[in-house]
Amino acid sequence: MQSKQKGKGKKALIFAVCFFLVLSAAIIFKVFGPDISEIDEYVSSAYLNAQYSLGLINDYGRNDIAVHYLYVGQGDCELVVCEGQAMLIDAGESGNEKKVIDYIHNCGITTLAYVVATHPHSDHIGAMPYVIDSFNVKNIVMTALPEELEPDYYCYSQLQYYISESKINVITARAGIKFRLGGADVTVVAPVNYGSDLNNNSIVLRVDYKGGSYIFQADAEFEEEDSILNSGIDIDCDVIKIGHHGSDSSSNEKYLKTVSPEIAVISCGKDNDYGHPHDKTTARIKKYTKNIYRTDLLSDIVVAYDGEKYKVYFDKES
Repeated sequence: MQSKQKGKGKKALIFAVCFFLVLSAAIIFKVFGPDISEIDEYVSSAYLNAQYSLGLINDYGRNDIAVHYLYVGQGDCELVVCEGQAMLIDAGESGNEKKVIDYIHNCGITTLAYVVATHPHSDHIGAMPYVIDSFNVKNIVMTALPEELEPDYYCYSQLQYYISESKINVITARAGIKFRLGGADVTVVAPVNYGSDLNNNSIVLRVDYKGGSYIFQADAEFEEEDSILNSGIDIDCDVIKIGHHGSDSSSNEKYLKTVSPEIAVISCGKDNDYGHPHDKTTARIKKYTKNIYRTDLLSDIVVAYDGEKYKVYFDKES
């Protein structure tokens, strides 16, 4: 037992020395580089990679991409980590903030390059104000809703308050916008058009990395799926986060056929009142992939990609 503790002490000391050297180099580089404002993001990425290399946190494929589908009950929350940079998509209902914040901290992350509020339903943004207040957030991606569609939820007004107070850069989502996360290309697939229904104004994202691809559907239903298909944007993808928790108003046949996923992840609450995922929806999904993973059954799910193959991690006993 003592030898194990001694080994951990040596590893921690090595980590401290390595991180000090990396931190010093990062600051010097950035001070003399073109954009001083990015020092903290650069250092956060270096810090994360240093912990990976020393085995202090689980890397799920270091220097590649890992998508964490967090179990937040009947809600959505995904954490995308690519080459030391992180993006959070939704944060679940209010009451999940400690779970989400602790999970991100346990991944060694202090800076979120992007936070995406897919649409202002509380099961997606309820915990988001607290998460934003707990991390250094560079950008937030949001929908541009007409005033009559803006909800009067407390969490929505609170989110707006935290954004204004922290002066986070706000990116208005529209189909075709692209940005980088580490070595990954992130594309806003939808909304193509803004309509009268919040679910069908959901931000849908595609993430491409070294030939691998993920799609995040938020609560998009048939109407938005059809608008995506009609737009002609490429949605052929390896991994799909199924829309609207697997409801029977999402994941239509034509859409699934076009996506042709190898892996499908459904985020929903155990024994939820909505009956998600619906039998008809899972039957449609099974026509295209047998690899279906559900947070209500498996808790947190991680789908990692190393440029050649996918690996799926989960804890059935969580």
